Amino acid sequence: MLIDDRLLAGVIRAGSTAGLGPGANRVATTGLWFFRLCRAARAPLRGTLTRALGDPTVDDQIALVREVRLPSFVSLVSLADLAPTMATLSTRHRLNVLGLEALAAALHLGVGIHVAASNVGPKLRAAAAAEGVPYVVIANP
Repeated sequence: MLIDDRLLAGVIRAGSTAGLGPGANRVATTGLWFFRLCRAARAPLRGTLTRALGDPTVDDQIALVREVRLPSFVSLVSLADLAPTMATLSTRHRLNVLGLEALAAALHLGVGIHVAASNVGPKLRAAAAAEGVPYVVIANP
């Protein structure tokens, strides 16, 4: 399963993929979703994305900023592997780069795209349906 940044935040907080439901034995994310999580953790104001990481003390937040790491049980799909597919998809769908990367990653891995309920993207959902990629919404972690 391919997970978005909000689900990834929950996985990092929990230290496992248990909250993702069936099929969470093979979990991946994209570089841009991981980037968005890292950027959010470094922001001075905590938004909905970093709240999913928990409510740390100031000292904990400083450590979080320094140590957002991708868990070993979550793989990251290389943009080098996805760029040709992203280019092809860009001719068929009006998606931003994040959406193109997610769709290309799902196709590359042969998995569905799993997003938190607060992160549903109608354009990505429609493009996934057109490409035959499952788009699964998971209750917010």
